[in-house]
Amino acid sequence: MVDHCSDHYVFYVPFNLDKKHWVGLCVDASSWIITVFDCNTSLRSEASMSSELKPISEMFPYLMKQAGWRISNSQLVPMVVERAKHVPQNIISADSSLTSVLLL
Repeated sequence: MVDHCSDHYVFYVPFNLDKKHWVGLCVDASSWIITVFDCNTSLRSEASMSSELKPISEMFPYLMKQAGWRISNSQLVPMVVERAKHVPQNIISADSSLTSVLLL
């Protein structure tokens, strides 16, 4: 799903970790930030989440360039990954997929 207003594009993406836990990703193309909506923050530390999403943060700028965005080579830097604060928690792992979609 994409939300856009003129030059402000935001992509909402569900993402699976280890085939066990789902999180929601909000990729903000204007601020170059990937915000993680995690309904069970006790499963992963900040460092673990950042390393898990590092390939996505590095690949997304190249994906945008291939899709026709005007991005120079100097702008092809990894996006910042941050975890959203104050996200409602759901400790039932089987429900993480539904919860992540609802958070998006």
